[in-house]
Amino acid sequence: WRRAEALTRLARNAEALKDWDRALALDNGSNGPTFRLQRALTLAHVGDPVRAVAEAEDLTQGGQVSGGTLYDAACVCAISSAVVIDDAKRRKSYAARAVALLHRAEATGYFKESQRLEHLKKDSDLAVLWPREDFQNLLKQLDPKKQE
Repeated sequence: WRRAEALTRLARNAEALKDWDRALALDNGSNGPTFRLQRALTLAHVGDPVRAVAEAEDLTQGGQVSGGTLYDAACVCAISSAVVIDDAKRRKSYAARAVALLHRAEATGYFKESQRLEHLKKDSDLAVLWPREDFQNLLKQLDPKKQE
């Protein structure tokens, strides 16, 4: 999994995907959700949005999902939205789902740490969301300075 992380950082996503698959196969169960989420991010980056979003959706089902998992799943949906160029309906759907997951992350208190809020504003994985009104409204809701 360390090699998969390194390959992901180097944007060698096709190679990273193979290592995420291998890491999942070798996992004893303790890292499975983390590895699955990283694999979903990688799937989105290699242009397989359907599988990426399906994995993110599976990981965010239920009531006890961490804010970090919800945030990363939102990134999966946002990246997937960006790569679906020829399907406007799916593009919109993935972007809306990303914003909804960010709202769920907010409900867990995830953005109470100021560095997480600052990261949200600059995270290039979320760039497709930046011009959206629902994303801008979320930022205003999260940033007390913008409400004044």
